[in-house]
Parts: sequence; structure tokens; C-alpha cells
Amino acid sequence: MNRRIITQSYHSTQAGDTDKHFDKVIKYIPADIVAAWLTAKGIILSTTPEEYPQENALWISFSLGLIATFFWTLRQTRMENKKPAYFQAVFSSVAFLIWVIAIGQPFSFHPATGSLVLLGFTIISGFINPPENN
Repeated sequence: MNRRIITQSYHSTQAGDTDKHFDKVIKYIPADIVAAWLTAKGIILSTTPEEYPQENALWISFSLGLIATFFWTLRQTRMENKKPAYFQAVFSSVAFLIWVIAIGQPFSFHPATGSLVLLGFTIISGFINPPENN
């Protein structure tokens, strides 16, 4: 399955080739990178602060995850004869940021804040059509 969001289909004879609200929400969420983040976070937090600088490692891992999300999304959305899906890559990077905030650490927001931001983002993201979706 290609993760590129498609909202218009000109040469299709089959109905259902375009992504609907729920499809767009799923394609915007970088689930593979979020899973990698949870794994890295678990490994980092399983160490003691004396043996490993947890705070620095969390920030470095988060930064690498954010960068990886952009490039991984570009790769996953690549289609022949289509412009690169830069908007979707940026939007997926924002989704990664929001998921990390909701999960907690290295950010220190109240848990309700992260959860509410994630809820709002999830509801709203399905209404966003990337400009390069054709």
C-alpha cells in the first residue's frame, strides 16, 4: 500500500480510488516511526541516569525521529510521474511531534494537554488535503 494521499482520480474507472477522511488520518500518522520512538524511549529509560544521560538521549532520539519521519514519508509516498509529497512529509512530521508530546518525555506538558492536542489533530487531519495529491 502506498502511503501517498490521493484525493483526485482522473483516469480511474473504479470507485473508491481516492482516500476518504479515515484513510487520510491513517496515512498522515507515521506509525512505524512512532513505534521506533517508543522502542528507543523504552531502552533509554531502562538505564539508570548514572550510566547513561537519559535526557540528552531522549532529545537526540526525538530529533532523529523527527528528521527520519520527513524523509521516510517522502520515500513511502513516492509515485511515478508525481511531485514529491513535501506537504504530507511535513504534516507527518508534525504528527510525530504531537504523538511524542502525547506520549510524554522529553516534553514536560500536563498529560491532558498532550492527549487533547492529539485528539484534535487526529480529528482535523482527515480534512486536510495535500496540495500535491494529484
